[in-house]
Order: sequence, then structure tokens, then C-alpha cells
Amino acid sequence: MRIRRARKADAREISNLRRKTLINVNGKDYAKEQIDYFMEIASPEKISENISMRDMFCIVNNENEIMGVVDLKDNKIGGLFVKHDQIGKNIGTKLLKFIEGFAKKKKLSKVHLFSTKTAIGFYDKNGYKMVEEFKWIPEEHPELKMTSYKMEKNLK
Repeated sequence: MRIRRARKADAREISNLRRKTLINVNGKDYAKEQIDYFMEIASPEKISENISMRDMFCIVNNENEIMGVVDLKDNKIGGLFVKHDQIGKNIGTKLLKFIEGFAKKKKLSKVHLFSTKTAIGFYDKNGYKMVEEFKWIPEEHPELKMTSYKMEKNLK
């Protein structure tokens, strides 16, 4: 497997990966309406926008199939998703270590992210500390109540 920069041409495949992971993994911890919102923001159009605005990377297998994705904007890590049937195979850890190394090269000493309930244990295991749990309401969906978990890590 190798890690490469995401391209706009990857947007549909990244969107499909995220959406399938949301349904198959995050669906256990969130109500259907919340998953539907996450699916909206994982559209190919939104992914394409994010590729333009962030440093986004994919991990691909020998057939060039995307197995996971992660991005960095300023000191915020975002969008770490692993193909749902590949979770537990160290792909997420590889992506996380890669993006932390990328952040260090940008002279960042600390990174943060906003975890889902589903991924808190993964980030904790990788040295992230919870600094805040907060409730929020998406502008486009005032009927939804969401909870996010801000986590931080000092980079050495």
C-alpha cells in the first residue's frame, strides 16, 4: 500500500468509501437522521471542494483502489475514513501517522480533530486527548442535535 495526494478525480470513490463506512460502522452509534446528515456532507461535490481547500491524502492498494483517506487544514486533521471492510488492518493508524508527519513538516507542534463517538477509542489509543465534548446544530438542519468530541495531540 502507498499513500498519495487525493485528486479531484477521486471524489466519487472517496464519497462512496465514506458513505459505506458511515452506514456500516457509525450507524451503530448514531440515529438515522444524523447518519443522513453525515452522508450529505460526504457527497462527491463536497469531497471535491475539500480536495481543493485542504491537504488530502489517500492510501491505495496495488490495484490503486482507495482504502482510506485523511486531510489536514491548518492544524485540524479531518476526514479520516477507512473502507469499512478494512477496519482493524492498521490502515487508519498508517494514515494518522502519515498526516501527523506531514503536519510536523509544516512546523506544527499540535494538531486537533473532531471525533465521532465511534472513533474516540481509536484516537485515544493513538495518543489523542479529549479536550471538549460539545453539542451543536447543523445550520442546514436545525432539527438535528449533534455531539462532537474535540481531541488534541502534541507532536514531538
